Amino acid sequence: MSNRKPGGYWQRTGSLEREIHACMQQYHLPHLPSWPFLLKHGRGDLAAAILHEGGFHAVAEHMHLPSASMVHARKPNGYWQEEGNLEREIRAFMAAHALATFPSVSILRTQGREDLCKAITQQGGWKCVAATLSIPYVVKGKPVIVPVRRVYHEQPPSDGVLRTY
Repeated sequence: MSNRKPGGYWQRTGSLEREIHACMQQYHLPHLPSWPFLLKHGRGDLAAAILHEGGFHAVAEHMHLPSASMVHARKPNGYWQEEGNLEREIRAFMAAHALATFPSVSILRTQGREDLCKAITQQGGWKCVAATLSIPYVVKGKPVIVPVRRVYHEQPPSDGVLRTY
């Protein structure tokens, strides 16, 4: 059965709001779904309708809903480099989502946490950060504890790549 909407559906009063609320309810979201979330869940039609109505921020504001980016407000410059912030954010995310293993890229993106994805990448990647924090990391479907290696912190190499040894 097709989910295709009849012609003119998105121009009808209330269609966009009805579909947004149905999506939020279906996925238990406290905020307007993000573009990547909608695409991942096969709702490109809804994403396009939101863009047509002025974009995610405008629609969220019009409907008095927080957007994913509003829920996870932008951090000040240098926030992720300050000791303890990344660990605190990861552990809080894990507690809020009842995770026993390090969160995957897809879980973070689904929940609108692109900021955490970027910070983890900047701090050496998923395995490196999981090892540093001694949090089990899923490898090929099985949680493992990645052994901690010393990370080169004193002065980054000239090519800017953080290496372990």
